Amino acid sequence: MSGMVSMYRCPADAVRLSVEPQLASWDRAGHPSQVRLAGFLAHVDAVVAQALAAASGRVAVELTVGLPLRCRSLMGAGT
Repeated sequence: MSGMVSMYRCPADAVRLSVEPQLASWDRAGHPSQVRLAGFLAHVDAVVAQALAAASGRVAVELTVGLPLRCRSLMGAGT
């Protein structure tokens, strides 16, 4: 099937992040929640950069984040 375009392919190797996900924060700069969020985002950026360096051509990226049950959402759900 030469000439066919691959529209979607499940990732061969999922990557687990070693930094706990953080909710978005609207607190002041320097607030502990902002520092934690910045650390998480920097970690994601570093992991993605490594994966993209090995890729060729066009890529699509999916980030699925699971939060612990103890995490409260903006809507107040959770425990």
